[in-house]
Amino acid sequence: MDRPLLPIATFEHMQSANWVGGRPVVSNFDICDGAMEIHADLQERAKAGRVSLSEKFISEVHGKFSSRLENCEQAMFRNSGEWLEFVGEIEKAADPDPVTVFNSGAWILSQLYWQHLNCLRLVTSWLIVDALALQEGSPRLQIRDRKLGRLLEDISASGPPLFDAENARGQLHKYA
Repeated sequence: MDRPLLPIATFEHMQSANWVGGRPVVSNFDICDGAMEIHADLQERAKAGRVSLSEKFISEVHGKFSSRLENCEQAMFRNSGEWLEFVGEIEKAADPDPVTVFNSGAWILSQLYWQHLNCLRLVTSWLIVDALALQEGSPRLQIRDRKLGRLLEDISASGPPLFDAENARGQLHKYA
């Protein structure tokens, strides 16, 4: 079985030590298989123009994903007010050029990862940004083992204390 999301799922597996009792309890293959199911659903939604940045939509996707995995903590969306403000800024800066998803996508991925999702942060953020790319007609995002380290560096650099996704913004197109 082809598992293009396995590199990200493996990262999430290693992060699962934070979820339950200090040890990894969620299989990276289970995470990957769940991500592939969510990915297929999001592709259909994107083709129909039904992917959004609303907290309700993201919470639904996040909750659906975490509920598929045994021993995964319940998904929670945090900092709603800040997310609404962020989405307002993204919408103000909207540009019909397909490359925009790479500019705003890095910021979306970073914001969801660092400030709004409590579990399955990277894979959920990645799936949302990829679905937005499909919906907007931009090239799809792909991650391969050799690129995972760079992606993690970009996300790490976009976190506290500055929450500045500029570097990730400049690199996201390399995952297409």
